[in-house]
Parts: sequence; C-alpha cells; structure tokens
Amino acid sequence: MFVINWSEVFDEIDTNGNGKIEYQEFFDYFKDMFPSVSKEVVEKDLKGLDLNNDGVVIKEEFIKLMSQDTLKDPEDIKNAFKKFDVDKSGYLTTEELNEAMKTLCMDISGADTQAIIKSAMKDGKIDYKEFVDIAMNL
Repeated sequence: MFVINWSEVFDEIDTNGNGKIEYQEFFDYFKDMFPSVSKEVVEKDLKGLDLNNDGVVIKEEFIKLMSQDTLKDPEDIKNAFKKFDVDKSGYLTTEELNEAMKTLCMDISGADTQAIIKSAMKDGKIDYKEFVDIAMNL
C-alpha cells in the first residue's frame, strides 16, 4: 500500500516557500509534468483548490482537496502515463515507476514498487491498461 504525501507535494509546488501556492508556481509545476497544459486549465484547477477565493492555495486547502481525488480523470491518467514512460516504450519499467512515485511524492519503497508491479502484471513492466487500474485504485 502506498500513500501520496500531499504535504510534500505542496512544498514542492510552493517554490518560494511562503506557504501559499500562487498561480505561477502552480502553472510551472504542471507545465513541467504536462508540457501541453494550458494556462486556462491551470487557472481553473487552481481556482478549484482555492476554497476561500483569495487567489492562492494554502497547505490545508490543498491537502483537504487533493486527499479526496487522485488521478481519476482519464485524460490526467493518460498524460501521467506518457510523462512517466521516459523511454516511450509503451510500458513503465521498475525504474520508471520508482521515478513516477518520487515525482508524486508517494511514500513507497522499492520493495513496495515491486509488489505493485507483480500484482499488476507478470512480465516485469506495466502497460497503459495496468497503469489505469492502479491509478484508479489509489
């Protein structure tokens, strides 16, 4: 079992360390992960996280909302798989999965990754369908 540490994700996005995620920080973070993301999409997502409508997202808002829904949108899952499939093989290797988990600030050890891979498939790598199954069960 693995858990995303949303506090660490927040700290990674909050590059200026002021305890608030501002638009440019949010945009830069997602642009790095998903190069084709538009400013409008990021702005909409940030507004969805901004519970008190003050234009920034504090850690409590971020953790509360992110804990509720992780990688459930099919387009997000597809984009995440493409991002994590570094060698563009159509599969995630153990190394790629480990890097994906680190990128998402998941508390997971290499042994846990191996257990996930073994439970998802038999050939030592994860294809897109298997990745979707895993993502939908986070």
